[in-house]
Parts: sequence; structure tokens; C-alpha cells
Amino acid sequence: MLHIVSIKLFYKYRFNRFLFILLIGNLVSNLNVVYASSLNQNKLDILAESLYLIECGKYQEAWGKAEYNKDTLISDIILWMQYKSGQGGAFNEIQNFITKKPYWPMQNRLIQTAETAIDTNVSPNTVVNWFKKHPPTTYHGMKMLLDAQSKLLGDNKVLTKQNKDIVNLVKKIWLESNLSAIQERDFLAKYSMILNNQDHIKRVNELLWKNEFAQAERLLPKLSPDYQKFFLLRIKLLKKIHIPQNSMKHLPPKLRFDPGLIYAMAHFHHHKDDIKNVVQLLSIHPSSNENKKQWWSLRSRYIRELLYVKDYHNAYKIAKNHHHDGRCSEVDAEWLAGWIALKFLNNPEQASRHFYTFYNNVKFPISLARGAYWSAIAYTKLNDKQLAQEWYKIAASYPYTFYGQLALLKLGHNTITLPKEIVRNVKGTINTSNIELLNVFDLFFKLKKLELAKMFAEAAILNSKTQGEAKLIVDHIYKTQNLYLIVEITKLANREKLLFVKSSYPVLPKLANFDLEKPIIHSIIRQESVFNKDAKSTAGALGMMQLMPSTAQKVAKNLSVKYSKVDLTANPSYNIKLGSNHLYSLLKDYKGSYILAIAAYNAGSANVDKWINTIGDPRNINKLDDLIDWMEMVPFYETRNYLQRVIENLQVYRVIMNGNGLAARLTVDKDLMRLMKTVDN
Repeated sequence: MLHIVSIKLFYKYRFNRFLFILLIGNLVSNLNVVYASSLNQNKLDILAESLYLIECGKYQEAWGKAEYNKDTLISDIILWMQYKSGQGGAFNEIQNFITKKPYWPMQNRLIQTAETAIDTNVSPNTVVNWFKKHPPTTYHGMKMLLDAQSKLLGDNKVLTKQNKDIVNLVKKIWLESNLSAIQERDFLAKYSMILNNQDHIKRVNELLWKNEFAQAERLLPKLSPDYQKFFLLRIKLLKKIHIPQNSMKHLPPKLRFDPGLIYAMAHFHHHKDDIKNVVQLLSIHPSSNENKKQWWSLRSRYIRELLYVKDYHNAYKIAKNHHHDGRCSEVDAEWLAGWIALKFLNNPEQASRHFYTFYNNVKFPISLARGAYWSAIAYTKLNDKQLAQEWYKIAASYPYTFYGQLALLKLGHNTITLPKEIVRNVKGTINTSNIELLNVFDLFFKLKKLELAKMFAEAAILNSKTQGEAKLIVDHIYKTQNLYLIVEITKLANREKLLFVKSSYPVLPKLANFDLEKPIIHSIIRQESVFNKDAKSTAGALGMMQLMPSTAQKVAKNLSVKYSKVDLTANPSYNIKLGSNHLYSLLKDYKGSYILAIAAYNAGSANVDKWINTIGDPRNINKLDDLIDWMEMVPFYETRNYLQRVIENLQVYRVIMNGNGLAARLTVDKDLMRLMKTVDN
């Protein structure tokens, strides 16, 4: 449509170049008008029929239908669906698609499909050039690259052994790949002259970190007796098989404190509920740089176990010995080490270093505000008021986050004002590739394929070159009036430093009056389902307020309302009525405490009651800082995060719903300290 209009305008204004460019610019910026006229029923029908064929696994028939109707966009959609699903295709065809559509979503999946499609018919030069751009991620890909490099050397064994790239790739494959017995045999037959004893040791070690015991045991005969004993000991421990107490004495001294063995011992004692021995192993031995995910999974559990029994020194030791390298779990460990040093060891100087490291290794507003806020708390303890104020100001620059809101309170502000959004009349144009992405978005949206539609809208945001372009894209998503898509796309835009804060907090137009304030209902919905009425969790929770059918049935009975599982997703008003009443019931159970009711909505009352006995009752806490510490002591990461997100949502919704969208009284402290006397307000 845009192409046809452009040609007509060119002929009409071909002697006035400036006017032609101006008109085309206006046409592109007024993109929604173009979409309204380019989405025709015939195109929708073709795609709907093609998608049905795809669901039946008939990709070729689906593509043939699009080709028959000479619809290149739908042909591309079918190919994308095929390639992202790994459902075949010749390498050169997939390669051409990726080259032609580098801005389409799920590029990593398309690249992986291309990698698996490489066969011996692809020329060695083509293979090598492909992997220069897209390093191999599978055994098949690495093996095809290795074979291509060898062919380019004429399969000369001497030259192959001397080629640095080939040697490195052989060692990489041997270290990282899961191989069947046949693959292992064939690989060694061809490349054993490159591998040495250390390579075999490294491979067995890596296999044991992945619990690939059969593959590891196949290689043991290639190792020395000492390493055979060492690895067999690790295998027994990882399989939770009891070993004699003197087993360690039979190992060479250099292997007795190997990180893999220490982890296996800690893993063994963990499954025996032997907390004392696990803690001793974790506090004495720092994590190694390898396999940090497994180490942190074990460490994080026992750090909190130690905090509950007030063994703060060992908790701190385990938290700080994580070999930080900027990854998510290690960054969390850095914050936790700082918090323990500050709150339980009275060492704000050490804490400030941990918080500073945390702040410098995160990038999203929630984490930036968190790092800045706790840095301010540490410098307050150090009596450095100037630095504390600076850090509070940094945290407060994210007023739509939990710790940003707390920072505003620390700075003496009693109102919350949201950042100004990109203005409605911002100048901008949408580039050609994003026009295409949004055309695909529209097709999927009209066919109610929301997850597929979301992928293309997200791709358009990530592909936008200016804030003005992003604003036009968001405006287009807004016209769908689908709150789920609006929130998801604006949340992504906010993470990319494109401010659409207010747009990211939609208001339900016809929400009935309940015993709860409307902002808290919206806050729960935004966190639970992102306003997706069809949401279904892995646990089986349904609808906007993510109700378990059993809970919904109980609430419906209490309200003398007919229970309908279908209506939990089909009828948002029904879901919200039951969910709001369930939340109100929890509020009454916990004497009006927002944080306990919200925590129970997420984790269940049984867990909350257990935490009250373990870490104390927050209703008995009369200082805000102590209450925040209580929240950080909650054992479940998901619930800690949930509490903070709902409370921060609540402050934003108060601005939008009660403060004319400009500013509102900041009541995060009162919400956290809230008790029964205000339950009906």
C-alpha cells in the first residue's frame, strides 16, 4: 500500500523534490492510517488457513498457499514459523532469509536452525564464512566447521594438527559436547592426535558438572589411577551414594580440595539434611570460577538458613565468596553480602563496596534504584551525609520503582511525580523494516495470536532508531486497546530507556466497585498477569488475577456466586470479582496488613504463617527500615520480588487514578505499616 501511494505521489510531485519528501514523511509518520487500509480480509484469510496447516505440521502446503496467492509477506511469515520451530529447510534458504530479515524476532533460533541444516553439500568456504559471523553452538555445527576447515587443508593430518584454529576447535568440542558412544568413537578416531591427557580430565570434569555420568565413566580408563579414584568418588557423592570416611586420604593432596569434589560433598550432605557439614564446606571453600549456577543455587539457600539461626559471620562468608563476574546470580550475591555486612555485622564500609559493585553491574531501573538506595543507607551509617544524599537522589530518579519511592521519602518528599512521557506530538518516522514488523503484528493480532503479535511489536521497539519512532510504534499498539500488549511493549521500551511510564500502567475502563481500593486491584493484576485475561500459569492459575480453580471455587461459594472455570479466563469481570474478594479476605485474616496479604496472595497463607514464626511478625514492627529488612528476609525470591513490584505499582496507580495523572501523595511507608483500622478505606 505504501509503495503504491509513493509511486503516485512521485509522479504528481516529481518536479518538486522537497514537497515529495515532505509528503512521504507525513505518510510514514501517520502509519496507522496506512495500516487500516492495508489490512484486508483476503490477507487474513490466507494467513488463517496457512496457520491451520502449520498446526497440522504441513509447512510446505502452508507456504504453497501463500505463494499461490502471490502474498510475499505471508510467505515470509510461513518460512519464519518453519525456521523458528526447527522444522527443516535447506541451509542456503534459511541463510538467505536471515540475511533478508535480520530485524525479525527470534534470530538466535533461526541461526540455530540454519546451523543444524548445514550438510556436506554446503561448500567448506561457505561453512567457514557462516561461522565467522555466527559461532557454532551445537556439536553438529562445531563438527561441520571442523570438517570444513580440515577440507580446506586437504585433510592433511600434519597440517591439521599444526593449525591453531582447528586445534582450539577440537579441544572446545571435546570439552563442551554431549556425545553418544558412536560419536565419541568416531571423533577420537579422527582427532585423538590433537587431544592429550589434560583434555580428557577437563572433559570428565565438565561432564560431572552436568551430571552426565555415563559419558564420564566411559572415559575413565583413559585416565591415571589417581584421577580414576578421584572422579569415581565424585560420581558416588553426586549419586548420593555413601562413601567410607577415609576415602579422601587415598587421593593425592592436590585433588582433596578440588572445587568439583567440594561441591559434590556439599551436595551429598545437602540431600542428607546435614546442614552443619554443608555450611562448613561452603564457608571454608570459596566457589570456583566454573559452574557458578550450581554453586549459587546451593549457597543462596544456606545463606538464608544461617541468617535465620543468626550465624551472620558464616552467612557473610558464603555470600561474598562467589567470584563475581557480573552475571545475574553473582550480582545478587554481591547485594546480599552488602546487606549482611550492613545490617548484621555493623560494617557499613564493607557494605558500601558491595553495593557499589552491585550498582555498577546492573542496568535496569529496579536494580539501579536498589543499588543506589542501599549505598545511601551505608553512607548514612558512615556519617557521610553528602554521599548519602547523592545516592538517594540517584535512586529517587526512578520514582516508579520500590526503592526509588523509598528514596523519595528519605529525601523528605511526600509526593510522587512520574517522569514525563515522550510528548504525543513528537516528531518521528517509522523505518521500512518496522513498517513490515508492524504489518505482521497487525495480522497476528487480528487472528488473536497475541504471543506471536507481541514478538513482532517487541522487535519493532528494539529496532527503533529514535524515541520519536518508538513513540509512533507504542501509539500503534495502543490502538489495539489490548492492555496485555500495551503493558508488555511499554515495559520493554522502559527497559530500553524509552520513557512510557504512565502508558505502562493502564486503567480498566469499567471496573466494578469492591471493598478494596482500585489501585491495589490494578497493582495485583499488572504483576500477576500483565492484564492478560487468558493467562495460565504452569501451576494452573487462571485469568487476570491468576486464581487457582480451587481457590476460585471456594471464594465463589462464600459469595453465593455460581462457579465457572471457563469464566475465569472468558470473563475478566468474574475473575476480578473473585480475585478481589480473595485479596480482601486475606487482608482481614492479617488484620489489614498489606504486605502479609500480598505475600499470601503470591505464596499462600501457609507459607506466610510459617514465615511469621521464622522471621517474625511485621505487624509488630514500628520502624520502616526494620520492615524493609523483614521483606528482604522472606525466603522465596519470587515473593520478595512480588511484594516490591505490587507496592511500587500501587504508588504509580495512585498517581494515575487519584492524582489526575500528575502527582499524588507518596504513601509507601503507610502502605507497608498498614493495619486493620484502614482496611475499609
